[in-house]
Amino acid sequence: MPYLKIDYTDNLLDFPTPVILAKVNELLAESEAIRDEFDLKSSVSALSNYKIGTQEETRAFVYAQFYLFPGRSLETRKDLADRIASVLRRHVPRPPGVRILVSVEMIEMNRDTYRVETLEG
Repeated sequence: MPYLKIDYTDNLLDFPTPVILAKVNELLAESEAIRDEFDLKSSVSALSNYKIGTQEETRAFVYAQFYLFPGRSLETRKDLADRIASVLRRHVPRPPGVRILVSVEMIEMNRDTYRVETLEG
């Protein structure tokens, strides 16, 4: 079930979406916390409407949310967050003069109310 959702501000031109998706899925799938790589889903979306703080200086952000079921230790969740952050640190563009906030949030989902089906064509 794990789902990684990454939002970034569209002033980060040339955001390397295919590279980030490939690298982050690869690193997450290597974790023992991910039982089946097929269950791992990731997406990236550019945000065109945003405001960061109150100043007019050029700013940007990348915000990753990783949804997963409860039951993993704090150390495991920290490791997964670190894996995501390491990919973002390595691959997020750094335009000159732009302050960029990069954050990762781990979100535990309610197993009782989550529904999923595998469809075959």
